[in-house]
Amino acid sequence: MSSSLKSSQVAFLKSEGYLVLDRRLPPEWAQRLRERLLAFAVRWPGRKQLLPDEVFVEFILSKEVLPLARAVLGEKCLVHHANGRVAASNSCAKVWHHDRDGRVLPYADRAAMYHFMFYPGGLDGGVAPLVLKARTHLLEVPRNVPAVLGTSISTDDVVLTGSPGLVIILDSAVWHMRPAASSAVPRFDLNVSFVEGPGDWPERQALAPVLSEVARGLGRSSARYFGDGRSE
Repeated sequence: MSSSLKSSQVAFLKSEGYLVLDRRLPPEWAQRLRERLLAFAVRWPGRKQLLPDEVFVEFILSKEVLPLARAVLGEKCLVHHANGRVAASNSCAKVWHHDRDGRVLPYADRAAMYHFMFYPGGLDGGVAPLVLKARTHLLEVPRNVPAVLGTSISTDDVVLTGSPGLVIILDSAVWHMRPAASSAVPRFDLNVSFVEGPGDWPERQALAPVLSEVARGLGRSSARYFGDGRSE
């Protein structure tokens, strides 16, 4: 399978705010990520931030991630953050929200920010799905506004499931939520977020010491994805 995306897929993503790539992640990487997320859960209970960590840095810079980010955001894309966890699907639901960093701006005036969401165990078999409202990335609203909807799901919402290796690309401003599930099957998820370059990213700026630590351990060509995007 190609490590990049077709122009039609990128067009759908920018129009609808999301793109589903089922079974995209190779089994070898799915297994490594499951094992690493389990190790994190044991060593750092409740921790979501995955950096710095050599396995996750290797994954971010691999052909499974970086070509996708470049296809969507261009060659000057930067890592914003990387979060992940393994949790029981019957743990608490997460209310409607979006994750757009920075000021609230009209869609046409924003620098782009996308989540590249990897599900090494899939979102099937009782694992809580990802639910979203298509095209809500085009709205101009603060991050707390969607929470008024709680965890309600309407017939117009998009409910995403998929097999192990599922990848979902999501505009960070798309409204999304996670319902609770009755199953105790572990839910493995990993989100690597990228932005298209320097801009109004206060949360990324707060993470700058961590990103700089990662960059110091890399060659120049790879380190730039963790830098400020202003210097070569």
